[in-house]
Amino acid sequence: MVAARPPHVLVEIRAIVHPSRQDDVVSRFRGLLMRPVPDGLVSVQLLQTGAQWRILLWWQDRDTLAGLRDSPQVAAAVELFRALGAETAVSVLEVRHSRDR
Repeated sequence: MVAARPPHVLVEIRAIVHPSRQDDVVSRFRGLLMRPVPDGLVSVQLLQTGAQWRILLWWQDRDTLAGLRDSPQVAAAVELFRALGAETAVSVLEVRHSRDR
């Protein structure tokens, strides 16, 4: 019998960044990757389509994420976009079913 993995949670942070700040997004994201990795963070990606940017954070489970969300500290990915003058939108999605290779 294969042990069931705990459900993953995806946090998507979206922002529209002014064209003059596009290069700054990548450099700031690289800086973000140099910070210590929070417990429970499985993966992080930076995506772009035009001026729309997304940071995807895959968390081990909702309980781990809840502990961080209760902190008064602003999420690093949100800080990244705010520092570039962009407003953010955040979605939290729970993976209900998946298939890995």
